[in-house]
Amino acid sequence: MCYSNHHHRFRDKAIQQFDALFYEKGNLRRCHYRIWYDLAHRIWGISYKSYLSALRKDVSDVPDMPPQASEALKALIGSLLHNAPEWKRKRYVHRRRLPEALAGQECPRNQTAALEPFRR
Repeated sequence: MCYSNHHHRFRDKAIQQFDALFYEKGNLRRCHYRIWYDLAHRIWGISYKSYLSALRKDVSDVPDMPPQASEALKALIGSLLHNAPEWKRKRYVHRRRLPEALAGQECPRNQTAALEPFRR
């Protein structure tokens, strides 16, 4: 008899959404391994190989995490990074997308200067 746990599909979907928050292609400070090493293995308790296999699975038929679960996940990340050094906390600040007005324009060299009017 083979082992089948249907709840793994929900975990895989959560892992994919979690990785989408932080992963940036081409940025080695925000690569899959660093995300797993700093956060994911503490949250889900899985190996790097399992983390990568969860990212490759097709879970398009599984619904997204509810907003309450996303907020709880962000709170958990904040508590995990509470005692971390400043450079590590800055790495996992979720980057906001550019406003639609600036989307078509060429970004200046100093991207933070372009976003100054939009900061809270």
